[in-house]
Amino acid sequence: MKRTIFTTIVIIGASVLFTGCGSYTGGALELNHNKKTCQITFNKFLKDTSACELAEKNDLVVVDGRGDSSMLTHVMYNKSTAAVLQVASEITIKKKDNFFAIAHPTLLSNFQGSLINTPQSYLEKCEINAGNVLTFNADPCNLHPRKKREATLAIVTYKEQPNDVLTFNAKEVLNYLKEKNLFDPNSSLKKHRIEFEVDEDGNTIYTRRDEE
Repeated sequence: MKRTIFTTIVIIGASVLFTGCGSYTGGALELNHNKKTCQITFNKFLKDTSACELAEKNDLVVVDGRGDSSMLTHVMYNKSTAAVLQVASEITIKKKDNFFAIAHPTLLSNFQGSLINTPQSYLEKCEINAGNVLTFNADPCNLHPRKKREATLAIVTYKEQPNDVLTFNAKEVLNYLKEKNLFDPNSSLKKHRIEFEVDEDGNTIYTRRDEE
């Protein structure tokens, strides 16, 4: 059976800050200017490939952040909402860049007119309030396509602040999260490789291979 193999680099951020019965984890998948890989990834996990138009000319990065396990929905949503912003900032700095713009979800996309580019405005928009029946058990920014305790962003990182799109300052984001006690101090980043095998029927097989 004919197969096409796409290889990408994944940078995984894992943390072990134990709070109650859960811990933070996060990861970031670099799509390396590969629109095809982007479409496969987004179709598999996010069901929306609109951000992949940016992948041809930009180094698009898919970022995941997982919050604490809890019986309370708003705790899982809010912890993961903060965690994914931390991972986005950390991967930006890991790549020796300073700024990042959000490409996905569409509601937050700085490439589609979103004016949100600070941690304050991001959290005000995306956190849910257990006391507000309009937001409780909701997902106001569409950050949680798979699980309530796992949030996903797609970002583009920059060394210099661009003139044509609003960006977050990665260091300022991390400082803000620290000030608000939303920062996980045990976060770390390492690499592994994911291989996509697509057969002639369009079925995709994902294989993780760790790198030293």
